[in-house]
Amino acid sequence: MDRRADERRLAVVTGANRGIGRAITVALAAAGYTVAASARDPASLAGTIAEAGEAGGTAVPFACDVRDEASVAAMAAGAQALGPLGRMVEAGEVAQACVYLASDGAAAVTGEDLNVTAGVVMY
Repeated sequence: MDRRADERRLAVVTGANRGIGRAITVALAAAGYTVAASARDPASLAGTIAEAGEAGGTAVPFACDVRDEASVAAMAAGAQALGPLGRMVEAGEVAQACVYLASDGAAAVTGEDLNVTAGVVMY
């Protein structure tokens, strides 16, 4: 998943300041994406930005409240300057999918029981 030197790929991650959003941000940055990392309070992204840098990648902090259309538009406008969009991840959506897949109800759909014991990186 590493990018070619001449490619600039951008990932946008909301809720990047903690939990799944933080893990996704770091993984995408390490894989060669420039990540527009957003949270309601951009100061809360300092640890995520540092961790992405330690992983050899780049994450840029943006203030964004996904409940506010103007806030999302402002973040999107700023992120556009970083490069062409390659990924859009809203951490809450990924978390809901993971919770469902780990539930008993998922076995009826997938035919399998999933044993969730550690973090998962999704691309």
